[in-house]
Amino acid sequence: MGGRRAGDHGVPEAWRHIAETEKTLLTWPTWRDPPPRSGPPRGGSRREDLYSAAADTIDLIAPLAEKNGLGLEGARLRIVAWAHRREADVTATLEVAGGRSFVTIARIDAWPADPHANTLRKRLPRWRHVPSMIEGHHVHRFADNAALGAVAFEPARNLPVAMPVPGDLRSFRDFLRTVEAEFRIAGLVDIPPPDSWESLI
Repeated sequence: MGGRRAGDHGVPEAWRHIAETEKTLLTWPTWRDPPPRSGPPRGGSRREDLYSAAADTIDLIAPLAEKNGLGLEGARLRIVAWAHRREADVTATLEVAGGRSFVTIARIDAWPADPHANTLRKRLPRWRHVPSMIEGHHVHRFADNAALGAVAFEPARNLPVAMPVPGDLRSFRDFLRTVEAEFRIAGLVDIPPPDSWESLI
């Protein structure tokens, strides 16, 4: 399964298998707390003005299995959200083990603060169907980026091709339904949002 597929310029076939197979959660995930702080910076630095719990992100990580329950070695789902900002910059990534760390092979950005620019659109005629700019929710699909080769998965390239998310996302549950469909992972809609969101107005 670890071979490479011709035409995808070095993209491991194992990654394609993980992206395309029907999956489920191997274990039930829970949100991790923000990392502990030792306190605001000392001295007269302007960085003190930026010290705020509102800047804390939290995540959950879940190992994945095939639909039949057999674990997918090195495959996991990660969801990252702001601890004290509801439905803002929520990201889901499908990750695979690669070397000493994990490689993101697909990503969904919901309620993003900034638009996504498909910069390759002008240079590659086959990407003319891709919008040049996406203002809202968008998905970086494995297949679209694999067509560019392994370079698309390097941190500097950061999955350069994205498409708008079909439909509107009105809630965290809508976001999870989209992650289920795009990443082919069953059973996500019952994951609760972060506990810290409950106290927000």
